[in-house]
Amino acid sequence: MAAKRREEKWLFTIDELDNSPSRADGISSDDESVYRRKMGWFIQEVGKKLELTGLAITTAAIFFQRYFALHSYKRQDRWMIACACLLL
Repeated sequence: MAAKRREEKWLFTIDELDNSPSRADGISSDDESVYRRKMGWFIQEVGKKLELTGLAITTAAIFFQRYFALHSYKRQDRWMIACACLLL
């Protein structure tokens, strides 16, 4: 039972993603998708320039996506968060 609870923390429902904090702050679905794609590209390019492994780059991208599933793009600096995810 405890394992299932841990697993549920990592999985978001479509409803949770459709009602993200960014949407609550007035950012459209299209704009949020653009931010996610552009920042994924940014993380990948910076990770390559830093000569990080593919695993490190992928992990940074996942951290970034999960962070913004719980926080608003309007209230956080997405560039700073992307860099922090690469640092981790």
